[in-house]
Amino acid sequence: AQLWPLLTKEEQSQYQRASQHQSNPPQLASRALLRCLLARYLNINAENVHITRGEHGKPMLLDFPQLQWSLSHTKNDIVFAINTGKRIGVDLENARNIDDYLLLAERSYSKAEYQYLLSLADEQQKSAFIQLWVIKEAFVKAVGFGLS
Repeated sequence: AQLWPLLTKEEQSQYQRASQHQSNPPQLASRALLRCLLARYLNINAENVHITRGEHGKPMLLDFPQLQWSLSHTKNDIVFAINTGKRIGVDLENARNIDDYLLLAERSYSKAEYQYLLSLADEQQKSAFIQLWVIKEAFVKAVGFGLS
């Protein structure tokens, strides 16, 4: 109840739609807590933290462009990173069973990354695939582009 007013109307609608499909959608907590953290950092009220989107959809603070942040969440965990002046990106992934990770790597990774995975022992490939995925996600969050 305390976090709800910190969300925009659009975020509240997204949360309500997600609640129909998930028992514990993390968006409510992550976005509201982000506003609380940014507010403490800027010494303002959380209600006054207005997040907008940049050219490629990267979230930003229009009034405080020097403040960079990134967040990532899974069903049960949230990670935040805040920095001034330098781009920053984080990613958090649950360990999950991905049977076709080599096919996904072939389609999504560079040739060098894919060849690197193939050069590893079979028991190391899946872990390396996930590590590369997390690194790529964090990088694209930092620079503000999508995985495309």
